[in-house]
Amino acid sequence: TYGMDGLWYGCENGTGVLWVCDIYTYDMWSVGGGGVSLNTLAWDPISNVMYGMSSNYPGDDTLWEIDPLTGEQDELGDVDLQYVIGMAFNSEGVLYGWDLVQDALHIIDPITLDTEEVGSLGININYAQDGDFKRPEDELYLTAYTLTPQYGAYMYKVDTESGEAESCGQLPNNWECAASCFENFCE
Repeated sequence: TYGMDGLWYGCENGTGVLWVCDIYTYDMWSVGGGGVSLNTLAWDPISNVMYGMSSNYPGDDTLWEIDPLTGEQDELGDVDLQYVIGMAFNSEGVLYGWDLVQDALHIIDPITLDTEEVGSLGININYAQDGDFKRPEDELYLTAYTLTPQYGAYMYKVDTESGEAESCGQLPNNWECAASCFENFCE
């Protein structure tokens, strides 16, 4: 996820250790923390809070608040979704997530932990992937590895009213892109 501080954050698979990348210098360093493996991170541009999601498949997934300075994870509770593989905030602070079980787009309330299904993506997503909002336009893009309707790694633009994903084309070399973000500036 792209942070309010102009840095790109990612979590280490299996450990949840937080990493930071300066997109201008290409320097990368470990913040630390972790403990729980996270599938995805998202930074709320309104509350200035970073969140992570862990999977307890076949049980409900768990939402976490992540301290960007220490990597410490604070459990917020379970959401009624399974295997949320990516999530992102729009410019108004609405959290969207997409899952591997239903292949659908959802709205997730990080305070109440309530979820609402927006709709089917219309694609069969698999493996590690990510996505982000291009703000202020509030356009949601996924870097998704799909089985159908086309096999491979593609970028998709997602309609946040219906959930439907439209292909923007195949990613170079058919890369499975497990981390992607837009350089979103904060006010």
